[in-house]
Amino acid sequence: MEAFSLYCAQKAARELFYKTLAAEEDPSQLKVLNWAPGMMDTGMQDDISTGPEFSGAVSFLKTLRAKGQMTPQDGSAAALFELLEKNEFKSGDHLDVYDHFPHLKLF
Repeated sequence: MEAFSLYCAQKAARELFYKTLAAEEDPSQLKVLNWAPGMMDTGMQDDISTGPEFSGAVSFLKTLRAKGQMTPQDGSAAALFELLEKNEFKSGDHLDVYDHFPHLKLF
């Protein structure tokens, strides 16, 4: 989809930043988690749906919304809290809501 290069670059930069931060810091002092919350219906989706530069994404997002196929914000937040309470991840890990809670994957 056009106009997503900056968004994708940010995601890649975040991944490397968190891994580097985790490597530099003592995990007993700072534990780093790169959480992927799933595609949620947020204000960002509104911006994408109305921005002319994102025309390629509009029909995709409208379809997901119409079918109720976005990860519920409360479901993603609950999944994150569960993972944090279990505290079984390694500092610097990238965890995806769909990998650990497949029932939240609606499409």
